Amino acid sequence: FIAFNTNSLKIAELGLVKKASLTGCGVLGDVIHYTFEITNTGEVPITNISITDAMPGMVLSGNSIAALSVGATTTVTGTYTITAADVAAGRVVNSAKVTGLDPSLNTIEDLSGQTNTDDIATVTDLLTPPTIGTIVNVGCSSLGSVVLSDLPATGTWTLERNPGAIITT
Repeated sequence: FIAFNTNSLKIAELGLVKKASLTGCGVLGDVIHYTFEITNTGEVPITNISITDAMPGMVLSGNSIAALSVGATTTVTGTYTITAADVAAGRVVNSAKVTGLDPSLNTIEDLSGQTNTDDIATVTDLLTPPTIGTIVNVGCSSLGSVVLSDLPATGTWTLERNPGAIITT
């Protein structure tokens, strides 16, 4: 939202960029850390700045900013603990809103985005559970094969044949 300051005919504007960083691989109970970068992109100082985030369970810190001068940026942080519903959806999608007051006491607001000029929601993809994709040529006289898919790119996986003593890590 852009407002004109009637005292000076200058633009009052805020920009909010929300970024997410996942702790863990995205399973139930893992934590997403958010940074909210607030920038005064207008031509006048903005006061009484705060962020609202409607996602239940979002915990914000440093969320009361007295003033932000023209061109200045400040950061608020937040955390969110992944729920069973998030895991079932496979991702967490969320937006926030910043509000403040211009010198004429007009309310200035912006929805979060990936840049100061868009309102694209923040999306955090969660771990896709591994699946057994293909079992080939299983029989008593041949070895056969098993194909696993959707495994994380890092970490260790162990396959064990039972009965038998062959273990692959």
